[in-house]
Amino acid sequence: MPNDVGVTRFRATFLDRSLEKSTTGFNVQQQADFAAYNTARGDWTTAVAAITAGTITDLEDSRPQRVSNDVPALGFRESKFLIQYYDNLTLKRYTTTIPTAVAAVTFVPNTDFVDLTDPAVAAFVTAHEAFAASPEGNPLTILNIQFVGRNL
Repeated sequence: MPNDVGVTRFRATFLDRSLEKSTTGFNVQQQADFAAYNTARGDWTTAVAAITAGTITDLEDSRPQRVSNDVPALGFRESKFLIQYYDNLTLKRYTTTIPTAVAAVTFVPNTDFVDLTDPAVAAFVTAHEAFAASPEGNPLTILNIQFVGRNL
């Protein structure tokens, strides 16, 4: 399903504390116009910054944009959030990762799973579900988010 603003994929590049790059990318939902697209992208960027400790240096869609030359924050590219979600129409399950995850969020007791009711995480879930689309281009629902490291 093509996007009305001509954007179907989105990618964000993160730098960790040792200047190593990590990226995350996904399909995006249809937006009515560039204003709506930029609002959804801005909401996602703000929400992901609250749950990561990396510096977002590039946002790329059909209009690549450098957003920061800042010195990297304290995040490690090996620390990630593994996001498990399903396509709302086909019900197929998928995963994606967000690098430089910060462990300062609330976890479900005795697990590596993030509590989706944590305010920063809930804001991210809302923004991601409004902005991202499944590989088929359909809306998605996040099932869980797990904190993972290099060898997991």
